[in-house]
Amino acid sequence: MTAWLKLSLILICGCLICWAGSVWAQPPIPGFAAIQAGQYSLANRQLTHAIAQSPAESVLYSNRCLARLFLEQYEEAIADCSEAIALQPHETEAWLNRGLAYYRQGQAPAAIADFSQILYQTPNDYRAYYNRGLAHLDAAQTEEAIADFQQALSHLPASDAIAAVDLHTDLCMSEMHRAQPIRAVSACTQALELQPSAARARYLRALAQWQLHQPQEAIADLQQACNAFEQEGATTALARAKQLLQHWRQQSSLVATLEDLSPPS
Repeated sequence: MTAWLKLSLILICGCLICWAGSVWAQPPIPGFAAIQAGQYSLANRQLTHAIAQSPAESVLYSNRCLARLFLEQYEEAIADCSEAIALQPHETEAWLNRGLAYYRQGQAPAAIADFSQILYQTPNDYRAYYNRGLAHLDAAQTEEAIADFQQALSHLPASDAIAAVDLHTDLCMSEMHRAQPIRAVSACTQALELQPSAARARYLRALAQWQLHQPQEAIADLQQACNAFEQEGATTALARAKQLLQHWRQQSSLVATLEDLSPPS
C-alpha cells in the first residue's frame, strides 16, 4: 500500500462511527430525559445521586455508563457497565457500551470479547456485528471485519438506510485495506446510491478509483467529497482531502503534458 493511501485511510479511520446502546426506557428512571436530550453531564450528576440512594439498581449503572461513554470518560464508563453486568449479566446494552468504551480506548481484544458475548446471547444483534467489525478492523483483522459487516447488513432492518450507508462505507474501507479496489468501488457505490452526499463513501471511492488508474473519476469524486466535508464542518478531513486533490491534479496535469510531448508512434 502506498504511503499516501495509508495516510488517507488513517484519516478516514478516525471518522468511524460506532453504534452505542440505548438508554433503558423505563421512566421515571433518573437521567433518562437528560440522556435523551443529549445533556450527558446533567445525566451523569443525576445518576450519581440516584446510585448513592439505590446502589443495587443495574439500570442506573447502565445508563450512567452510556452518559460517560458520550462524555468520553471511558475508564468510568467501563467501571459502570461492569457493575451493571455483575448485577444483571444478560443486559445487552451494558455489554455493548462497555465494548464501545474498550474500543475507544484502543483495547480491541476486550471490545471484541464483549461484542461476542452479546452475539452469544442475541445472535441477530446487528449493532454487535457492526461494532465487532470495527474492532476487528482496528486490530488489522480485515477478513473478520468484512464477515461481521456482512452479517450486520443481513440483520439490519430494511428501513434503516442511514445505518446501511455506514456499513457499505466500512465494507468499502475494509476492501481498501486488503487491496481490493474494485470491490471497494462497488461497496462505496452502494453507500452513495443510498446517500449521494455521504462524504466518507465519496472519499473512499475516490481513493479506490485512483488505485484503478481512473484519474478523472477519482478527481471528480474527491471534489465532491471536499464539498461534503465542508458542509459537515469536518475541517481536518477537508484539509487532507484538499491537499490530496491538489496533488492528484498536479500529477494528472504532468501526465497529460508528457503525453503531449511524446513523439507520434
